[in-house]
Amino acid sequence: WNEVTLTTATSGRFVRFLSPTGNCQLTEMQVIGQMVAPSSDCQVAVRNVRRSQAQNINMDLNRVGWRGGVHLIAGFLEVHSPWATSTPAKITFSASITPTVTSIEPTNGTARGGTLVNVSGSNFGADWLADDSNNATSPVTVEFNHYPCVVVQVTSSWLVCRTTPRSQGIRTPSFRVSVAGVGLALNAPGVRWRYLDRWSQLDTWANQEPPMEGALVSIPSGQAILLDEDTPQILMLSVEGELVFDNKDIHLQATYIWVKGGTFEIGTEAKPYLHRARITLYGNKYSTIRLPVIGGKCLALSNTHFTYREYGDNAVEPGNIGTMDIHGKPRLRVWTNLAQTALAGDRVIVLQEIVDWEPGDELMVAATEASHKHFSGNGLHGAPPVDFQNERVFIQSVASDMKTITLTAPLEFEHRSTYYVRPTDNEYIDLSAEVALLSRNIKIEGDPTSELDSWGGHTMVAFGGIYRIENAEFFRMGQQGEMSRYPIHFHITQDFGQYCYARYNSIHHSFQRAVAIHSTNYVDVKGNVGFDIVGHMFFVETGMEMHNRLEGNLGVGAIPLLSGMLESDQEPAAFWTAAMNNVWVDNVAVTGSDGWYFQLPKQPISHNMDVYSKSICPIGDRIGDWQRNRCHHTSGSCIRVYLTWIPTKDPCSPTSGENPQILFNTTCWGNSFACFNSMLQGSIHLHHVTAVEQGKQDYVGVKFNRGRADLRGFWPTDYQGIPHIKDTVFVGVLPQDLGTKHSHVAASVKLPQDESFFVANTHWVNYETRPAMRGCTKCWTVAKWRQGAHTYRVSGVSFDNTPRRLHVEKKDIYWDLDGSLTGTENSYSTWADAFNLGLAGCKTTKITFNESADGTVTETTWFSDTDLITQAPSLFYTTTELYEHRIRNHSFITCTTPIRKVNIASPDPLIVHGRELTITNQDTGLFDNIMFEMYEVFGWAFPVVANQRLAVIPNFPGMEFQTAYLRYSHSDLLALKEKNALKNRQTVEPEWLQLQVDFVMNYNHVKLTSPAAKMVGERRGKDAGLQAGTFEKELPYISMPAQPPATLPAMTHGMKGDKSWAMSFRFPLPAGAPSWDQEPLSAQFEARPCPDEGCISGLPPQDLNWTSYTLWSEKFGDANAVRGTTIEIKMEDWIMFDIRSEVVLKNLTIFGKLSFDDTANRVLTAGNILVWGVLEIGTQARPFGKDTGRSATIRLSGQVSETQDYLYLEDNSFWNKVLGVVGTMETYGAPVTDTWLKLATTLDSADETACLLNTSTEVLDWPSGSLVSFAPTEFDNPADDVVTRTLTQDAVWDDSCGGWRLHWSGSLGKTRFAGDVPVGNGNSVSLRAVVGRVDRSVIITSVDRDSNNYGGHLEIFDVKLQDVASTTRVGKATLKYTRFHQLGKGALIAAVKVSYSSGFDPPPVNIFDGCSWTSSGEYALHLASGNVPVIISNNVMVDSLNGGLFVSHGSSGAQIVRNAVIGVKMADTAPRVTLGTDTKLQVITYAGIRLDHEPVRMIGNIVAGSNDIGFTLHA
Repeated sequence: WNEVTLTTATSGRFVRFLSPTGNCQLTEMQVIGQMVAPSSDCQVAVRNVRRSQAQNINMDLNRVGWRGGVHLIAGFLEVHSPWATSTPAKITFSASITPTVTSIEPTNGTARGGTLVNVSGSNFGADWLADDSNNATSPVTVEFNHYPCVVVQVTSSWLVCRTTPRSQGIRTPSFRVSVAGVGLALNAPGVRWRYLDRWSQLDTWANQEPPMEGALVSIPSGQAILLDEDTPQILMLSVEGELVFDNKDIHLQATYIWVKGGTFEIGTEAKPYLHRARITLYGNKYSTIRLPVIGGKCLALSNTHFTYREYGDNAVEPGNIGTMDIHGKPRLRVWTNLAQTALAGDRVIVLQEIVDWEPGDELMVAATEASHKHFSGNGLHGAPPVDFQNERVFIQSVASDMKTITLTAPLEFEHRSTYYVRPTDNEYIDLSAEVALLSRNIKIEGDPTSELDSWGGHTMVAFGGIYRIENAEFFRMGQQGEMSRYPIHFHITQDFGQYCYARYNSIHHSFQRAVAIHSTNYVDVKGNVGFDIVGHMFFVETGMEMHNRLEGNLGVGAIPLLSGMLESDQEPAAFWTAAMNNVWVDNVAVTGSDGWYFQLPKQPISHNMDVYSKSICPIGDRIGDWQRNRCHHTSGSCIRVYLTWIPTKDPCSPTSGENPQILFNTTCWGNSFACFNSMLQGSIHLHHVTAVEQGKQDYVGVKFNRGRADLRGFWPTDYQGIPHIKDTVFVGVLPQDLGTKHSHVAASVKLPQDESFFVANTHWVNYETRPAMRGCTKCWTVAKWRQGAHTYRVSGVSFDNTPRRLHVEKKDIYWDLDGSLTGTENSYSTWADAFNLGLAGCKTTKITFNESADGTVTETTWFSDTDLITQAPSLFYTTTELYEHRIRNHSFITCTTPIRKVNIASPDPLIVHGRELTITNQDTGLFDNIMFEMYEVFGWAFPVVANQRLAVIPNFPGMEFQTAYLRYSHSDLLALKEKNALKNRQTVEPEWLQLQVDFVMNYNHVKLTSPAAKMVGERRGKDAGLQAGTFEKELPYISMPAQPPATLPAMTHGMKGDKSWAMSFRFPLPAGAPSWDQEPLSAQFEARPCPDEGCISGLPPQDLNWTSYTLWSEKFGDANAVRGTTIEIKMEDWIMFDIRSEVVLKNLTIFGKLSFDDTANRVLTAGNILVWGVLEIGTQARPFGKDTGRSATIRLSGQVSETQDYLYLEDNSFWNKVLGVVGTMETYGAPVTDTWLKLATTLDSADETACLLNTSTEVLDWPSGSLVSFAPTEFDNPADDVVTRTLTQDAVWDDSCGGWRLHWSGSLGKTRFAGDVPVGNGNSVSLRAVVGRVDRSVIITSVDRDSNNYGGHLEIFDVKLQDVASTTRVGKATLKYTRFHQLGKGALIAAVKVSYSSGFDPPPVNIFDGCSWTSSGEYALHLASGNVPVIISNNVMVDSLNGGLFVSHGSSGAQIVRNAVIGVKMADTAPRVTLGTDTKLQVITYAGIRLDHEPVRMIGNIVAGSNDIGFTLHA
């Protein structure tokens, strides 16, 4: 405390505190004195303005306390007026004549009175003896607790008085001696007298019947008992009056001890208890009755009413407030550290400080080796699932130096005492095992049966009470798996916590927790030792606890609690908290899982504290204070943040701006996982940390979320320059351990996922081959996936025996502000994609691994700036196993030109999702492929050296993206560059990037909208994104100017030909550009194949009637006459295709009607067929080939590389090799009565005949020559076990099997099962292989499908003109008993696609009935059909790649009835994403039937032989 005294009265309305240095943080300000007001209606208050900012002022005041009153001036005239009169007076203070009381004997007596009390002291006056006959008045009067004690004799140094009865109940303890003519006596500290009736006296109890075993004992209000003997094992002791332990050894035994508004006292703070007191709590987990709130086997304290309000700041109900005082013998120290290493087998230990411990005392010696989980135990019965090296030992003797202790038995393990001196400031860091005293003279314990079920005793204060416990021992306490049952528990006492504390206690062998603070504020928890505790030890419970102080506590050996409480109890911490605004100073955590576990809720988690849901938000709050805390040898981390901690100015308002939290002066030593471990953090700053010999890393942050500070989008962590890691020393191996130990960290600092994380003034020592920093933590894991390319800022770093400084994990960019990292000031480093090589201002570092004949691997490093090869290790870390480094030839770049992250996000069409992006430097010609990433912004992200021209296109033949979002860098990084230049009075160095998008199709122009609201939302949240939509502006398009890109304004864009478009990013921004929080260097582009007025001026009529047809041979001639030409059937023509030989066309457009004659087999081959009118093959009345046995085949031809043949229609692009229907298509093949059936009996692999179940009464028309596919029934790459055979006979009825008999030639390869499998309770399920007939008389197929499965496809779609009427033409199809063979463009489009841009009223109806799909190169059938009804029934889909039937989101009209999908597998051309290594891949999920929209009806379908999923419905 610092003190400021106002020596004169001050008038005014405000008292303002200003810091002369400009920045100050206060924990508390307390105002003491008198506050006066001129009138009763003058409003006076002391208020806390929590944060005040102005120029050079940054003050943060956590709490203001006012303990004075507000009074009228009339009562305090001396403050404002001169004295009315002035009379000289002389006041003399003389200790020699002042009466003084030094002691009383006895200190208590019966409430009935009559006790003679001897009072010793001085200056009591002349001798005097009472004379009953003359009633002389005593010259001295005495009062005990406001009751007179009749003086019977007085001498100068002592007096005797006789107590009077305590007739008015228990009053506040007080003692008053008054000497006539002199005044009140001065009482020595601790002198007091009380009315107490002895427990041992029969007169104390009703009917002179003292408590017996099993008794219920009540000490009512108004009665005070002195416990002066051991008690029997009573059932319940209720204290509403007072119970005080006598100054002797006492043993109290009970099942319930409930201090309900009364007083329970074992010593006082002024006069501690020096004898031995023992409280044993009895009970059985299964038979002991739990009382409301306090439970059983308890020592509980509460207010009289035993209730609380559910709402309001002072939730405790009024009434008598109970008091529990337990004050054991004070010790010089309850824990200290070893002064020298104690080896295994030693019996003598030497301590750093003198202690007053005694022979027989029990000690704990902390481990200096980390524990390891093995889970061979369960946390019960002393069998913890960890192998701690903490030891419980006993003292045999203590040497005269009071530091050297001999133990009764040798140590089992080594316990180190060592040190480290920080090279940056020469601070001495003590690294020595702790030694703690477990024994106390007051012991509170569970009975021995507690061990059986881990059900010990517990103590608590509930709903208000004064609960003061110090220097006591808690043993076998805590009730495992039951809430609120802990050794020391502050339970909903609210601000009464300011009168409570738990200090210098030992809690050991607890079955659940050590100290718990629940909905209580201002508690002091200091100097306690927790050891061998199940679950979290020091526990701050709900999130609403504030201003509690945890100081100097030692938590050792937290044991996992595998069931019954919090999930996190399986990884217990010494200190667990759901509340932030508390003080943590000088605490130590040893072994266990974690030191501190911050598990912060958004609002307090207690069900009865809803009133705080909008005013207390732990997830956004700050710690009251954090200093000098220490952890060592935990199996986890020293500090763990799980899941989220994002402190903001208003903790309940995430958008109120960052409120930086500094965790100052933390020491971590030998923890198995990390010093600091955060899942999602905001402005959390670790300053002055010393981390020594951590196991896996020193610092690991997964996600870094930074809140806005104001409407301009500035962030205090950037603009105030507060590093997130500062003044820190990381030590891989202690200097004294070199040669015997090696660091095994993956990286010292694993940096989080986001921009601008700042590391400054930090030193790394002895990491040898391990890297100092590694970025983008967990970015390769699916659950935490991020695209990387984050920029990390570094300044003032230094390295000792740590040559490997950077591990570029995932495109990380390191901004070296001062050259301390790379040797080049204001430089940027990342890995080297080929398109970033060979650029001005950049140097390349390439590492080569050389393997000798004996298998030894050495490395050499080439530096491009010097063209030298050296064997000295590079600052970049890489190994031969790092896949992402290997494919880049282990090359890295460091550039003075900025390196920025570029995003290309949310591209369309769907087919590009998952594909690599080829990026080419247009000046050097060097290119690289960048992986698509499905998370974060759904697209591609990559580091780019500024000031270059790049071209991008998906890395798959025929693929392009027609629309996407683009972003250059992040606005806060560019704003920071702008600010730094302004700060240094420099001109901002311009930077630019020209990005060219290459297309496969021909496009007329590209629309560009900037800024992109989606990118704002991704960066700053949904609300910011919605607001940003009002700033979006479509920019005019032009032909790209020929002038150098460096001179073009930002967002200049235009076409560079039919198949490429380019745009420019440029910084700094021009005047009037959107503010930084609008991400101004972001945009969305959309490629348009047509001008804004559209490509088509009009559409042909749709409903035409034709009365007669013309033969193809008459209209166009024979096959030779039209070979390779483009044919157009005019709208007035009905053409009957009658050519017997194959007709091969380049393209065919049908405005009229084309029908097929079925008197012969017909084959029509074309590159593209576009149907505006009608394409008809067979009719419903006369299906094609039904009577003639003939077939009609349409064959689609072309290659993906023949882009000149691609089909464009308005804004639709179809590639080539397409049958497009924007009119009407009807195909009626010869009907098949049953398209698929199931086996009646199992087939062996060698069988060439099968029996099919058939419930139909019709004859099975599967004649000889039919193609029949057999589904697999074994799961071992089942799609490859689908077999198709040609029937050698007509199907015939077989009475022996009760089904239709098939015959074929050739083995099926594997068994096909058919049978009824019992499932219990007399029930069975029929499991039978599916057999489908796939040949049809109408066939649509492909010619020359390439290795990428680029086949033809059929697409039914609509066209909408850009005219005033928005004229629309809608295609529709009725396709029955038609075979689609080898259709589908691998990875591009399905075999058959129904694609509508919107809904229609009335909608067309599309029908697929009785059809078959075979060998589809992509999905067999894809519906992107809006509200259009699509009836899909009785179809068979065999051997499909990437899926059978796909119903896209929004396709609401599908009816899917009795279809069979047989054999589905992923194509070799399907997208695959590496997860940081070539052995871990992420692939698409595919299904036989994939539903992204729930169908209208779905009945009787079957999927057999899918290598992945049968059916999937996306919620």
